[in-house]
Amino acid sequence: MFCIQCGAKAGDGVRFCNKCGTRVDTEKTQSFGNPQSPLDAQLDKGKIMAIVSLVLGITAMLLPVAVIDVILGIAGIVLAVMAKKEGFTGGVQLAGFICSIVGTTLAFFYTIYILY
Repeated sequence: MFCIQCGAKAGDGVRFCNKCGTRVDTEKTQSFGNPQSPLDAQLDKGKIMAIVSLVLGITAMLLPVAVIDVILGIAGIVLAVMAKKEGFTGGVQLAGFICSIVGTTLAFFYTIYILY
């Protein structure tokens, strides 16, 4: 059961909303579907970080500018690790991590090759 005024979840047998104080009656309540749990929101955040990590890793491998590649690769590695800490451990997270490491390594060796 959810409050029709603010949408907050109201427990069974509750007469007033704990958030806004609106009277909660069974006739007046409305279901807003299955609200997203905090775990789902956390996984979505991790998935977004994993996708960005993959994009940064691929860009670091393909972009021919060594200094920018190192920055993009390190950012991709950091985002992949953060995605894993958020609970998202799918293939996208692993691919982003690997691509970022490869992009950073290629940029490092390319920089050494240019300097010497």
